[in-house]
Amino acid sequence: MIQQTTSVAPAAGSSANQDHQRKVWILTGYAASFLALCGVMAYYFSWYITQ
Repeated sequence: MIQQTTSVAPAAGSSANQDHQRKVWILTGYAASFLALCGVMAYYFSWYITQ
C-alpha cells in the first residue's frame, strides 16, 4: 500500500490578509469606543447645561 502525503500550503497573501482584517477590527473597536465616549460626554454636557 502506497501512502501519499499532501500538504496544503497557505496562500501567499493569507498572512497579510489576516493582519489587515485584525487591523480593521481594532480600528472598528476604537471607533465604537470613541462614539460611546462622545455619547456619554454629550449626555453629561447636556445635563450640566440644563442645571
